[in-house]
Amino acid sequence: MSKTTKGLLLLLSLGLGCDTAEVKPPVVTPPVEDKSVRVRSIRSYHTASGVEDRPDDFAVPVELFLLEGESFKAFPGALAEPGEYVFADVPDGTYYLKRGDSYSVTSARRLDWSAHRLGRADAQELSVPPFSTEVWLDIDGLEPWAALTESAEAGMQLVSGELNVTGYIYANETVLPGETSARHVRVSYDNVYPRLYRFEQERGDRAWVNQLVPRVAGTLADGSALRYSTVVRSLHLEPFSFDGKDEWPIPVRGTFRELPLQQRSLNWALSSFVSHATDVHPTATLGSAIFALSPLAHGAELDLWMGYSGDLFSFSLPKGYATDVSATFTYGNPYPSTWGEVADVSVPFRVRYSVPGVAEPLSIDAWMGAYEPVSALAAGPVQPRALPPRGLKIDGEDAYVAQPLALGSHVISWQPPASGQVSIYELRLRRYVVAEWGAVLSAESVSFNVEGSATSVRLPPDVLKPASHYIFQLSTLSAPGLSLENLGARYALPSARAPTLSGLLSTP
Repeated sequence: MSKTTKGLLLLLSLGLGCDTAEVKPPVVTPPVEDKSVRVRSIRSYHTASGVEDRPDDFAVPVELFLLEGESFKAFPGALAEPGEYVFADVPDGTYYLKRGDSYSVTSARRLDWSAHRLGRADAQELSVPPFSTEVWLDIDGLEPWAALTESAEAGMQLVSGELNVTGYIYANETVLPGETSARHVRVSYDNVYPRLYRFEQERGDRAWVNQLVPRVAGTLADGSALRYSTVVRSLHLEPFSFDGKDEWPIPVRGTFRELPLQQRSLNWALSSFVSHATDVHPTATLGSAIFALSPLAHGAELDLWMGYSGDLFSFSLPKGYATDVSATFTYGNPYPSTWGEVADVSVPFRVRYSVPGVAEPLSIDAWMGAYEPVSALAAGPVQPRALPPRGLKIDGEDAYVAQPLALGSHVISWQPPASGQVSIYELRLRRYVVAEWGAVLSAESVSFNVEGSATSVRLPPDVLKPASHYIFQLSTLSAPGLSLENLGARYALPSARAPTLSGLLSTP
């Protein structure tokens, strides 16, 4: 046998040079399934200078409980990196994420709790009470001051573009009807938010002070005048400092300028809201409906409402007025185009509850309404985007009647609204206690965010407190992109809310 023949035989024995030789597939390791639950939270702070993102430090911790039958099992979590909290190896199924007094009930694995906020990220909170501050007025250029009316006030609002500060300047006892100035006087200021922040001149902190005056936009169906308050003049303060020390007031100095006026037509189908009063509660009565056109502070590009920043014009209707409203309103807008405008539609319904041992009934208001982009006002009648849930029950029994409620876990169930959009549901347990002197006091509330496809939720066994009275408020929430995976979209425009209220539920 030649050397060549031997070489060929050796190659054949090794399977080399043979096209028909069997090739074994590579060993593939299956991917490890990620069983974690991850919560992302970035806070975006908006000012006239831009946006600053700050990762949530989760100083208020997040807890996770898995529902197993009728019991709840806790799973530990940890901060994975700035802005992200992780729970590892969470079994499939519905779980409860708890932070503070709020729960999210879901089976989703990735949740975004990011939020947009007004004002500087490093703003310093003041220790002064926000509701007892004063303003030093040295101003002129006002439109002649108007006398007070019942439904439309003359007044001034202060709005900052650098800090989350908005409030009311009360000058009606100082500035007399017909006057156009106020020199070297101190008046009261009430901040809208519970926190007041330090103004720093070197940081460029400023504020607008807007004069609102009463106007009439025609006549209502009952023959009364449709009165509204509207911005007509404004003063943009130069940067100033205010730290609340030594009882020194907020300085407001300068000359107001007359604003160019524009008109906005409104066709409000109020009756389409009022027709759902019995869905709110079988005994609900209509209160005073409110409409306001407000600045959309720093939110024009995002189409996102980030917080109340005063009014451009607003009006409230007589109590119980349920007829549609069609009118045209005139107003001025001192803000830059990056702010935009948003319509706030609010329809309150009142339910009166008899509390055992208390002489006066407990009156509770629940608001049905929406934040609408200003473009919606020209698109047609303003109607409800969300309707109340129906058929509220506790453990399968009617929840609209007063009844005792045992401590422990309960199943709250409901039917979806008759129509409209549902992004998520929010169940709020409004708690009340009776004081020794006989008054009914509001106590801490607990809320649950639930999937929009859900029709029930089980309460954790330790959530109800003894010797308490509860009213369960279940609301339909609707907004573009809003889900339990993206709670930060709660105020994307248009957003809407519609509640239903239970009867009085009393624990032993």
